[in-house]
Amino acid sequence: MIAYLEMNESLPLGSTIQPLTIRIEVTDKNDALAKLPTFEPFFAGKYYTKKVHYCNHDTGGVCTEEIL
Repeated sequence: MIAYLEMNESLPLGSTIQPLTIRIEVTDKNDALAKLPTFEPFFAGKYYTKKVHYCNHDTGGVCTEEIL
């Protein structure tokens, strides 16, 4: 399993710009929470989601996500 901190900007429907997205590898939820202060300033004033993505494709499993 590989875990990622994912942060995704949500844009209005029909927007023509690319949303800001960050995906970095972390060891677990605690590591993701520790790294949030480094990346949250990039999303200041934006509507966005943040989650830990647990990717299990390397073991033939499915991915799960945990909203932060």
